[in-house]
Amino acid sequence: MASSFYTVESKLSAADAAKRLQEAVLKEKYGVIDVLNLKQIMAGKGVTYDDEAIVVSVCEPNYARKFLTLENTVASCLPCRISVTSRKGKTYISLPLPSAMFGLFGNGDLAQAGAETEAALKRMVDAAKA
Repeated sequence: MASSFYTVESKLSAADAAKRLQEAVLKEKYGVIDVLNLKQIMAGKGVTYDDEAIVVSVCEPNYARKFLTLENTVASCLPCRISVTSRKGKTYISLPLPSAMFGLFGNGDLAQAGAETEAALKRMVDAAKA
């Protein structure tokens, strides 16, 4: 399953890496749809979580339209989500690869369309780790 994800380690804090990620998303002409700080959300519900877990949801509308045209049930996988997490003092940025995720639909055209987005998404992740 590890090959279904692209993960890099960052020397930045999770908050700083998430900020850099959002900047990289905009440079790639994608949009930031939402930023979820899961640690804060859980704390608001009375649940303690010691590490960081931030999810940045990103979208490029032309690709979203293409994905939905090929398979409307792919809507449950949109927008793309990139996580910034910490564990034992280390920060990780992780992207589920669209080609792998969309491959679950059994639609080769959809998996191929997902693969088209991966270079840009990986550049975002790489830019955020610096």
